[in-house]
Amino acid sequence: MASADAKKKCRQYSQEYLKFGFIASFSNETMPMCLLYQKVFSNDAMKPSKMKDHLEKGFTLIRKTKILCFFEVLKEKIRNQSNLKAFFKAPAWGSMRRRGKP
Repeated sequence: MASADAKKKCRQYSQEYLKFGFIASFSNETMPMCLLYQKVFSNDAMKPSKMKDHLEKGFTLIRKTKILCFFEVLKEKIRNQSNLKAFFKAPAWGSMRRRGKP
């Protein structure tokens, strides 16, 4: 059983995965994140065949010709959104809630 764990491959993110709609997770670079659902998957899902299946099953409305451009724009929007969330952290809002002020 220990040998099975030792043989488990930890995949690294590749820029080619963007064409399937996945980027490296912001919190953990070894885990893929779906751009459309903003959901982080396990490292096992970082196989090109699994990412392609996810793309084909879930996103049939996206035209294949514009898919890479679409995902690049979406990636930047999510990156900017996460930077904005980091800017507005909870401590300021938490102190207002305790005081009962809007």
